Amino acid sequence: MRAGVRPDSGPPLDHALPPSRNRRRSGSPSWRILVLPRSHRLPLRLFVPFFLVLALANPTIASAEGFYVDFSAGVSSVPDQDLAGGGLVGEVSLEPGFVVGGAFGRRLGRILRIEANLSYRRSDVDELTSTGVVLAGSGDVGVFAAMANVYADFLPSAPIRPYLGVGLGVGVIDVNSDDAANVLIVDDSSVEFAWNLMAGAVVPVSDAISLFGGYRYLATTDPEFDATLVGVGSGTVEGEFDAHEGVAGLRLSF
Repeated sequence: MRAGVRPDSGPPLDHALPPSRNRRRSGSPSWRILVLPRSHRLPLRLFVPFFLVLALANPTIASAEGFYVDFSAGVSSVPDQDLAGGGLVGEVSLEPGFVVGGAFGRRLGRILRIEANLSYRRSDVDELTSTGVVLAGSGDVGVFAAMANVYADFLPSAPIRPYLGVGLGVGVIDVNSDDAANVLIVDDSSVEFAWNLMAGAVVPVSDAISLFGGYRYLATTDPEFDATLVGVGSGTVEGEFDAHEGVAGLRLSF
């Protein structure tokens, strides 16, 4: 070793090369890892909550899940209902009536939602027909229904969103009626298994408010009522109940 020449204390030439070049020479693929300085990391931390706020503010994301309440009203149309018992076989005709209701529900995503629905409808008795004889009727038939419903909402990003639904529950049918000649008098109620089918559309007004309208078919198992039949006495009559309903309402989401 000559005087005045310092030994090379640095790393070997192989290690002194940049990693990318060093790996190219050995025939292995080139990889580069970018590590940001600390001064550049703070803006990224600020962007994370910013993107979270945007996600929550986006209606398609914010409304994917959550709760809602709705209120509805409409028209209930009951077809002629069969009535039999005590030697009487006939039909009861009801006038178109009203229906009101409310629901508390939860969305399980952008498509499915479930709800508990309470509704009440009432129709006036028009006439009673038996063995070809038509008698003017009076009184009314009221039905309270408590249902558990499942819905599928389609086109969740469209301005008009169709839906289909089905549900099961119970119906309380209350009959208070007679005819002009007081041949048949019924004043009784019956609790029955109920089911319904729904179809309609929802129109969002804002992230929290929507309008909806649709059709509902409600039916119960055949009810039985205590009745008085003139000339025969007291007994039991068996009827039926189903209704076609058109409803419109307001929904509040939260």
